[in-house]
Amino acid sequence: MDTIFNENTSPEKITELRKEIVNTANLGLSKTLNSKAFDDDSELKDQAVKYYSFVSSYFSDENLDSIFYLLNSDERIEKLDSNRLFNVQRDLNTLSKFEDELKAAQSKFSEAHKLNLTD
Repeated sequence: MDTIFNENTSPEKITELRKEIVNTANLGLSKTLNSKAFDDDSELKDQAVKYYSFVSSYFSDENLDSIFYLLNSDERIEKLDSNRLFNVQRDLNTLSKFEDELKAAQSKFSEAHKLNLTD
């Protein structure tokens, strides 16, 4: 996702990357929904569903391509409406919150089941 916000990333590449994010999220969501809770502990699964659902829904918006293109340059960001910028920041903060909650659930699950997480 970092490449989307690189100043040298073209609008076409942003579109391609955004679609890859959606496809990956949809795959993760599908696999998560089809999995069973482990030892009746559904917190990890629930957090994963919440995260993948948000990512899939949010990044499905094709209008994000032009917005992300404007965001990845100090010069272009000035062309972005302040309300739109606020909404994008809010949504990216929500994404970060869901990601943190998923990581916390992963850590809790791994500790409870004596597993080691790797990056």
